[in-house]
Amino acid sequence: MREAYKKIPCRITVIDLLKLTGMIFICIPHCLQRWGPSDYTSTLGFSFFYSVGLSMFFFSSGIVLRRITSLKDLLIFIVKTVGVYLTSAFIFTVLSIYTLPRFTLLEKDFGYWMNELYLRTDTFYWYLLVATLINIFIASAYYFVSLIKKNNLKWDIFKASLIIILTVAYSMIFLHIYNREDLGPGCLGASLVLYYLPITLFGFLFNIFKPYLLKLPRQELLKGIATLVALVIYIPLLIVYRDWLPHLNGSFWTISALWICSLSGTIVYYYLLSKISHFTIAKKVSYYGFFSGQFYLVHVYIIRLFATYIPRPETFDFPAIMFVTFLTIIFTIGSILITVFLRFIPYTDFLLFISYDRYKDIIYPHRWLKRVVLQK
Repeated sequence: MREAYKKIPCRITVIDLLKLTGMIFICIPHCLQRWGPSDYTSTLGFSFFYSVGLSMFFFSSGIVLRRITSLKDLLIFIVKTVGVYLTSAFIFTVLSIYTLPRFTLLEKDFGYWMNELYLRTDTFYWYLLVATLINIFIASAYYFVSLIKKNNLKWDIFKASLIIILTVAYSMIFLHIYNREDLGPGCLGASLVLYYLPITLFGFLFNIFKPYLLKLPRQELLKGIATLVALVIYIPLLIVYRDWLPHLNGSFWTISALWICSLSGTIVYYYLLSKISHFTIAKKVSYYGFFSGQFYLVHVYIIRLFATYIPRPETFDFPAIMFVTFLTIIFTIGSILITVFLRFIPYTDFLLFISYDRYKDIIYPHRWLKRVVLQK
């Protein structure tokens, strides 16, 4: 199945492992949030997953984000990002409105939910919108600074400083939206852009300076020290701010502490996963991290659908705990496998996820089917 529908480009194992871990870390709390104890979101078990799950996605996105140096490539990148990310998110939004009971059209019309999509982005599929707003900005900022045709450590530091200044200016737009009473934090995912933009930028700048870091002596020692520092920061903050969700609406300093916690935790996982990324089994398993963006759409839709029909247990005795555990495992593995299957079929891959490069498989299905048969 892996090669039946397309040739997957050369992948970075540690990045795919980080994405796969993020997928699991998102699925588990989503399930326990709906079927676990009612106070689950205020426990350390929830913040353990939630503090880093999405940060892993955005950090990975920053690392692999293209460094575009031509206007033509930048325009192509913008068109592709908007076309693929936003269109697929909108398709699942419309699908949710017409099929999920929680968005029933009997009580609210289609226009109401479209307004919700604008004002409270996190009601629907905010991840791809926020990723679009962040990735396009960083790619554009890098193109701007790349007009400086100097390439050495001193000039890269200067370019990075310019990108940071531009990022602060760009953040002011979403800070303004965040503070507007008629718009608010949910509008265009303003609060989420403000939270995850610096994490994505950190990954992007890390990748820029990685060649210089690789030239430093005693690299393994330095990596270990950096990871230890990140761990020392991550664990105490995780314990102090275990009631994660309410703190996300707290003061500037509280949210900053949560951001530092998320970034530190992500760095720790990145280091640990890099240590196992050379093992054959890790390389094979990392393949599923390739589907992270589509997984997000499929998983959120499925879990919202089943949450309507599967009630939360009234008491959490041993049978109930086993039931919730089994349900969480099924939804985690099932969401990944369903995503892989939908991407494997060219029609669903094209219509749901806007994989425009599958058009040949749709026009000439015998070619695609022939590849499947040959692999068997």
